[in-house]
Amino acid sequence: MNTSGWVNTELRLLALGLVSSLALAGCGSTLIQGNYNFADHPGKGLVVLSSRMEGYDVCPYGIMRGLLRFKDPAEHSVTLEVQAPRPERTEMATADGYEVTLPAEQPIRFAVQEVPAGQYVLTNLWVQTTGPAEMAYALFPPQARFNLKEGEVVYLGEVGFQVFGKQCVFEYSTLQSRDEWERDRSEFKYTIPNISPDAVKKGLLKIP
Repeated sequence: MNTSGWVNTELRLLALGLVSSLALAGCGSTLIQGNYNFADHPGKGLVVLSSRMEGYDVCPYGIMRGLLRFKDPAEHSVTLEVQAPRPERTEMATADGYEVTLPAEQPIRFAVQEVPAGQYVLTNLWVQTTGPAEMAYALFPPQARFNLKEGEVVYLGEVGFQVFGKQCVFEYSTLQSRDEWERDRSEFKYTIPNISPDAVKKGLLKIP
């Protein structure tokens, strides 16, 4: 694996409220699936990305996610979510105690989001854990950025967290962006059937 794009990030704050981290999600952007017409959405564009979260064995008691929040000078914001893979597992389905087996979840996610046109810079970088010990960790973000014009579709690449820790305790992470368009173009065609993948412009996140 090419690791030239990885950067180390340090913990800034520990044990922040989980509600604070969740408040970052979903601001100013909308997940898109199905046919999309730019004429019906003036001032907007689409960002396309996949995400990956890997590292030490994920705590079996909950989910680990990364949240990357971007903002532009007009205070538009977009939050991109990365989730750690989860193994096949058995969970309680009802109050009666019935159990269901849930399939394994892979580390790669794919999303297309509608975003107001603008020049965005990464302002917040979080790792969040859920379960009995819910925690949110704020990290020093690198100066990653992207530009989006009205009526444009921009592929940001695969954004990846490499997470380190042990015994369900997060310690630190690294962040990477890389070009996985040959893999992701078929996902884009499936997600937005009426827009050709050839119309997608590459604007890979530049992480120092």
